[in-house]
Amino acid sequence: LAETRSAISDLQRRLEALGGIFDVAQLKRNVEELDDLASASGFWDDQEKAQALLRKRSAAQEKIELVERLDKEVTEASEYLELAEAEDDESTL
Repeated sequence: LAETRSAISDLQRRLEALGGIFDVAQLKRNVEELDDLASASGFWDDQEKAQALLRKRSAAQEKIELVERLDKEVTEASEYLELAEAEDDESTL
């Protein structure tokens, strides 16, 4: 039990560090800016530039989704452990 709790705490610390590395808030701002650029008149006039911007947007969005998915999974694991402890359910611990 203590080992599981420690592993979840370690995952939470690593996730916080990962969020700092990726700077999710900045990535979200970048995606918004790129969305604004993509909706501008004449965006597709320069196909190469447009495709490069869309690739940049896609990469930023993938990083956001990764961090958010990991955060959700670690939070769910922590909550599941808490529920199992509260129910004194040895089979899930």
